[in-house]
Amino acid sequence: ALARAERRQLATVVHAANVWSLQEGDPVQYTFRVESTLGDIPVPAGVTIPGKVKKQPDGKLIVVTTEKWVVGNAVMPPGTALPVQIDANSPSERLIIDTVPGAFSLYIRVAFYAAFVFAMPFILYQAWAFISPGLYRHEQRYVLPFVFMGTIFFLLGAAFGYKIAFPRAADWLLGLASGFRPLIKANEYFDLIIIIMLGLGAVFQIPTITFFLARMGLVTPTKMIRPWRYVIVVIFAVAAVISPTGDIPNLLVFALPMLVLYMFSIGIAWLFGKPRKESDE
Repeated sequence: ALARAERRQLATVVHAANVWSLQEGDPVQYTFRVESTLGDIPVPAGVTIPGKVKKQPDGKLIVVTTEKWVVGNAVMPPGTALPVQIDANSPSERLIIDTVPGAFSLYIRVAFYAAFVFAMPFILYQAWAFISPGLYRHEQRYVLPFVFMGTIFFLLGAAFGYKIAFPRAADWLLGLASGFRPLIKANEYFDLIIIIMLGLGAVFQIPTITFFLARMGLVTPTKMIRPWRYVIVVIFAVAAVISPTGDIPNLLVFALPMLVLYMFSIGIAWLFGKPRKESDE
């Protein structure tokens, strides 16, 4: 997101372009500023050769020659890597820390939230163990489906937040700063990611909760359809809380999945719902 914001500025400030602004497939003319050695072949200073930007399997960008290149009696084949560091980031692309232990604290927080995700099945099991004494015996048998569905939908929500919702929100927010040089604190950047991922992970529990309420006879499709107007208002209110921006497109990125999940939950209640039994007999 930071890189895209920087590249938008290059359109109006051409002289500020740097090597980090190059993208895969861009043609270039590479000039050796000093006398160099490429392999075992000495290259005089001032030599310019055509090349292009190529992406390696590990995702890094390099510059390679596009034609056979003759230096003295030696021939360099096309695709020879040239000594240029494409991946040198722009200073404003780098996240910053403003305290001495900032990096260490950030690593600890990342480890904590990673542990939270890995512990999600256990957390859901403990939540079920808390409410199970108030359930009938035949209802207590739903513990494994509850843990499995809850974990899967939480991971789906977190993945949606990381892959779709967060990039859209970050692009919009950084687009507002196109006239400034962004200096993003690493902890604030990480906090934004976590808020979105955890928020959507929790929202994606709607089908899980609906399934078990329907199996217990507490929720029916009719009960879910009847207050649909209020549901839409609540969904957009929740989306406004989770979304870090106030614009309509990003609000829809958060609200539409919740609407789809709610309609999906109505289908779950219709398929799996049954009247509530007052006893185990």
